[in-house]
Amino acid sequence: MKKTWLLLLLLIGLSILAVLVLRNKLSDENTIDVSDRAFKIEEIDKIGKIFIAQKNNEPVTLTKENNVWLIEGKYKTNDIIISDLLGFFKNARIKYIPPKAATKNIINEIAKIGTKVEVYNTSDELIRTFYVGGNTPDGRATYFLMAGADQPYVLEYPGQDILLREKFLKKPMSWRSKMVFEENPENIVYAAMEYPKQKNLSFKIEKKDGKFTVNPFFEGVPKFTTELNQNLAETYMQNFKSLGAEYLENLNPRKDSINKLIPFATIYLEYENGGKKSMKLYPLLQVVNPNINEVELESLKKVERFYGQSSWGDFYLLQQRLLLKYLRTYDYFYQ
Repeated sequence: MKKTWLLLLLLIGLSILAVLVLRNKLSDENTIDVSDRAFKIEEIDKIGKIFIAQKNNEPVTLTKENNVWLIEGKYKTNDIIISDLLGFFKNARIKYIPPKAATKNIINEIAKIGTKVEVYNTSDELIRTFYVGGNTPDGRATYFLMAGADQPYVLEYPGQDILLREKFLKKPMSWRSKMVFEENPENIVYAAMEYPKQKNLSFKIEKKDGKFTVNPFFEGVPKFTTELNQNLAETYMQNFKSLGAEYLENLNPRKDSINKLIPFATIYLEYENGGKKSMKLYPLLQVVNPNINEVELESLKKVERFYGQSSWGDFYLLQQRLLLKYLRTYDYFYQ
């Protein structure tokens, strides 16, 4: 009987010991520091600022103000590019941990070519700092290293072929929006198109009490006496809801010489609050071949692109097919 009790007590003791050992093991696993791999940010709406510093490029600061992302607190960012960047924080995942033998070389490479990224929340509190390194030898993933850590990781973006490194390697100009017009037509009270070499085709549209008038832009040009098509005038104003450029050409070395030319046309806008905008248009062919006859509107069929100098300082390359809805003539509104 004593032996039975002793065996029972021994079994109970071993069971208790096993439970304690298992509990300690689980506790140790739960306290493992995984902060060096926390690149993912599930709640991207909580991100308020992103600072990106490249080795051989100007640093970029992206900030969210009233749910609009700006670069350097001034220019609106390209919606597609900023959305793609935020997608990284939500969707990027660790593909694998590099072998120990490669760790030193990876960290040395990051020190040479790495891009530093700081992420802040909407209260301007720093929540992540990490470095973007080079791409893996197979060209399918990118090395990342959390600030202060000594273990690099290989990250990928599921469903995308683009390398993660490329999401951060952009010049300041590349982050900017290429939208030229994003107007609320209800706020526009005046729109005009000036053709310096074809004054009789130039016009101005004015809105008052919900009604439109369309008259010659230049004094001395005869006015139409037929009835104005109000729908065409209203549609013209609606066109300013959206116009995007092909490229932002602020660094174009020909910009100054182009702006010395007589523009083919100039668009003018005025708003209820007294604000004003304008855009001078120069046919690309006029720049490439000064002998081209850009006077006749019919010749625009040969013009695929225009340079556009805005009153707010930006210089754009615009596609002709997108500009045609603005390049109307005075008689167009009296059909």
